[in-house]
Amino acid sequence: MSQVNVINVIAHNAKAPFLTPLSFEIFFEALQPLRHTLTWRIIYIGQASDSGMDQILEEAEMEEIQPGQMKFVFEGQHPDTSKIQESEIVGVTGVLVTCSYNQQEFFRVGYYVNNYYENPELAENPPERPLLDQLTRHILVEKPRVTKFQIQWEPTQEPVVEEGTLLPGSQYKDRHDMMSSGNLQAAAAFFGGAPQ
Repeated sequence: MSQVNVINVIAHNAKAPFLTPLSFEIFFEALQPLRHTLTWRIIYIGQASDSGMDQILEEAEMEEIQPGQMKFVFEGQHPDTSKIQESEIVGVTGVLVTCSYNQQEFFRVGYYVNNYYENPELAENPPERPLLDQLTRHILVEKPRVTKFQIQWEPTQEPVVEEGTLLPGSQYKDRHDMMSSGNLQAAAAFFGGAPQ
């Protein structure tokens, strides 16, 4: 049985200037004392087709977690655009909030993100080089994509098989599916347009 349940993740600043830090309020519970570290990450997807372009915007470790419910606000800076192809900055992408126990990811919530110009002139005739201070970041909080993975909670235990969890090691496949052209098109429709 899972030793940690993530109860809720709330994205703050769902619509904000691109250069604003990302902020998530996380509610979780530990069902028993944890022997190993919980690691939380905010990951920005820099390019849909290449996970090597993903950026860890923030990472936090929690040790000696005792049973009970907890909450905290987790913030990460905007992505480093020097590590993103200019053609990938404007348009639909994604951000992940993940949690790992003993270096095994067991939870992630993904949100589609649309980076766009609110200024009609810039939207109609976007500059060749993105104007970061003119971009708006819109996180599609209405459609979070929650995924849970089977992990080995204790060294002597096999990975826990619970209904609705994916096999260990399937994180890449889940990320690839989230960023597939069909899913990006569907997300773009929620934002009111086609992916850039």
